[in-house]
Amino acid sequence: MKKFLKINDFYLILSSLALTRISESLLGIAVLWSLYVYTDSVYLVGLLTLFQVLPIIIFSFYSGALADSYNNKSILIITNLSRFILLMLSGLIFYIIQSDLLNIILLYILVFILAILTSFYLPSFQATIKKTISNQKLINANSSAEFIKHICNIFGLLLGGLLVDSLGLINTLFLGGLLFLGGAILMKIAYIPIFSQQIIDKKIKGSISESFSYLRRSSNLLQQSIYYLIIINISVAPISLIFVLMSDQLKLGSIGLSVLMISFSIGSIIGTICASYILKIVEESKINYLLIVMYSVLVILTVLISNTILVVLLIFLTGITSSLSVIFINTFIQRETSNEFIGRVSSFRSLALRIPPPIIVMIFSYLVDILNIAYAAIIINSITIILATFVFIKRQKKMVGNE
Repeated sequence: MKKFLKINDFYLILSSLALTRISESLLGIAVLWSLYVYTDSVYLVGLLTLFQVLPIIIFSFYSGALADSYNNKSILIITNLSRFILLMLSGLIFYIIQSDLLNIILLYILVFILAILTSFYLPSFQATIKKTISNQKLINANSSAEFIKHICNIFGLLLGGLLVDSLGLINTLFLGGLLFLGGAILMKIAYIPIFSQQIIDKKIKGSISESFSYLRRSSNLLQQSIYYLIIINISVAPISLIFVLMSDQLKLGSIGLSVLMISFSIGSIIGTICASYILKIVEESKINYLLIVMYSVLVILTVLISNTILVVLLIFLTGITSSLSVIFINTFIQRETSNEFIGRVSSFRSLALRIPPPIIVMIFSYLVDILNIAYAAIIINSITIILATFVFIKRQKKMVGNE
């Protein structure tokens, strides 16, 4: 019989997620802006995405198999403790070494190692939600998790922008480390039922093959959700770079960058609140297609407008559509996947989230360089809409054929 989380333990997990998310957000803006200040190069900022995604590509299937066969709670605690130690050491190294060139190199190394740890954290967190929450409550659980992420994202972005401007990168690293430590402690306190299965004598290669075989014979909704996850990331991939460029173009500085990101997060929060209501009035097979098209159109409008207030408003609306899409895709993937494969499918989800961005960001950076941000955004988002439309039509035909 499946054991479910008690409400107090779920709150502890959300609290741990909150501290983790605040740390990730403040570190994200601190590293992004520091690198831009050190280099003044769109290419080098775009290259940061490659350092974020490579570890996830390399380790994702192993971390997914680990999430299916090992105690998820222990993995979540160990990854946050490791991030705490890493940031404490990094802060000391940055304090000792006062060289812009070395600082740039160290930022890339720091991002790379943090991404390795993230590749183990994400599948285990997704597996924990799937294994301990009933299918009927998955939409509410995912909405709650996304709500916490975006609320804490706002706080983290604002804090990160203020800290890096007033106290510098080093203090931001120290604070981020302490927040990860707090997240590990709260996760340790929470009681999470243990679900482990033996992957007997299986190498990772066999596990990967088995996962792809499972996906090929999975439901139409699961396959559609995976496709949409890949496609929407074509449009989402350059969003952080767009924020940086728009902040610079509008002469807003690092605080302005925080404002743009906070506007996106506030929109995302609104999305989490209305997710369950929207699913009642729009068909599951159509909802993500509509959201992808809306998101892409909003991004195009954002880069075409030079009025700061309108830009902030449009970014707010992109946050709503992005959040809704994430919630529905996560819910459909969790609901349609068996417990036996949830870790590995979550790893595949992580790959789908991470493989497109470095390629798209580099292409986007190149297009910005030879054209401008407006043309670059129009090209990337038009491709997104075309691909989403192709998948939607193909999957609708398959659904009709199955009937």
